[in-house]
Amino acid sequence: NIVPNSEFCKVQLVGDFFGSSLNNLDKLINKPYGCGEQNMLGLTPNIYALRYLKATRSSSQVTNLDELVENAKNNILFGYQNQLNYMRDDGSFSAFGKNDKSGSSWLTAFVVKSFIQAREFVNDIDEKIIKKSVDWLL
Repeated sequence: NIVPNSEFCKVQLVGDFFGSSLNNLDKLINKPYGCGEQNMLGLTPNIYALRYLKATRSSSQVTNLDELVENAKNNILFGYQNQLNYMRDDGSFSAFGKNDKSGSSWLTAFVVKSFIQAREFVNDIDEKIIKKSVDWLL
């Protein structure tokens, strides 16, 4: 039951689960958009890509590394600034900010974690924002 001339086998060994993504790293580097949750889901891959490159020193495998790093940093800053639109007066974050009845503990914790990780690459993350969100969580 095989289509003639379609038989083949491909074997690929990769030293880590993210290694094959290096060929398509630019697919993880995108500008965040959308509501508070969507924005974070667009922001964080930029952080993870930069953290991976830094941790593995895989820069020799990426041809347009400088451009990707610059784009990722700009995307992180854009996403950070956009996320502030979804911060409530009490320091919590929600999908639609002040239009929601209350903040989301899950989203606020995710924002805090991501903002802390982003500070490794973007200096403009305000410590007071993080502290206010942590205070709300506590």
